[in-house]
Amino acid sequence: MREKEKSGTSRGKSGAERHHPLVDVKAVTFHRFSLKETGEGWRAFVILDI
Repeated sequence: MREKEKSGTSRGKSGAERHHPLVDVKAVTFHRFSLKETGEGWRAFVILDI
């Protein structure tokens, strides 16, 4: 099995006005999860539960 390179970026609302910004992520939820192949690779949408 060959090792593959992975990279990514993230963006979205931090919720800092409602949550302390130094909290740990508890889980990745399946709520609204999507994974799509694009012309540039793969795009995933996930929601993090903190």
